[in-house]
This record gives sequence, structure tokens and C-alpha cells, in this order.
Amino acid sequence: MAIIKVEDDKLEFWCTGCGAYHSVPLVGDDPWFFDGDYERPTILPSLVLHRVTETGKVVNTCHLCLTGGILYYLSDSEHRMRGQNIPLESRY
Repeated sequence: MAIIKVEDDKLEFWCTGCGAYHSVPLVGDDPWFFDGDYERPTILPSLVLHRVTETGKVVNTCHLCLTGGILYYLSDSEHRMRGQNIPLESRY
């Protein structure tokens, strides 16, 4: 079973830390590298996301690497998964 979705030139996966889907572009000016493995994917470079509240405040920064199907949450992530390594969860 695939743990990622590739559609419309984007790769999408479930982020356990944020409780939301994240996606990265696979084409365009600055595409991410995807190794083609749908079971244990690797994307490069790392992914940094910032959520912005209605008041414009940046919160819940998520910084991760996805390597071999493992989400490596980096120490500057602001959610509960900071510093942890979690297998990518299947949502498709």
C-alpha cells in the first residue's frame, strides 16, 4: 500500500506531528527530489512549514526530513514530535 500520493506534479503525505497533509512540488523552478519509492519514500531537501494564525502570527513550525519512509522531525520543529523519528503513516 502506498504511503504517499503523487498527483498534479505534487507529492503528498500525512504529517503525524501536524495532523495534516503536506505536499511538495515535483516540477517547476525549485522541485523536490523524489526517489520514486512509494513504500519507503525519500524526498530532498528537508521541508519547513509555518502555519499562520488569523492575526498573522507564525505558529507550529514543522521542519522534517523524509528518508526511507521515516519522518525525521528536526529540533527546530515546534510541535510534539520535535526530535523524534516516526514511520510515515499510510493514509491512502
